[in-house]
Amino acid sequence: KNYDRILFGSNHMYILVNPSNTEKSEGTPDNVDWEFAQKEIAQAKGFATGTGSGLTKDQARVQEQVLELLPMVSEGNAISEELNKHKSFEVILISAAAQGDGGNAGTKVTVKMKSLLNGNV
Repeated sequence: KNYDRILFGSNHMYILVNPSNTEKSEGTPDNVDWEFAQKEIAQAKGFATGTGSGLTKDQARVQEQVLELLPMVSEGNAISEELNKHKSFEVILISAAAQGDGGNAGTKVTVKMKSLLNGNV
């Protein structure tokens, strides 16, 4: 249908615009941009987005950071595989309690790199 989205990898989104058929899929706004598509993908993967999602301020901050990092981590993994670097990347959340500063810092979002050759982190 008109304004259907196709995402290739983590950086290439294409929108189908069919001038002969102006019928849109249900829930599609008049202006589909990158931000809308990212929120749509996040919702499809189970992330709560927008106001009224029931998240605390810290949870919302962490979720936003994770959603920002996930496409970059996917791209890093694809590049590593393409160049035979034998590395994998993943997003890691470190709780305030695990950071050891009395729980005042909030959850920390980091990226872990692991060697696929020997398992070193």
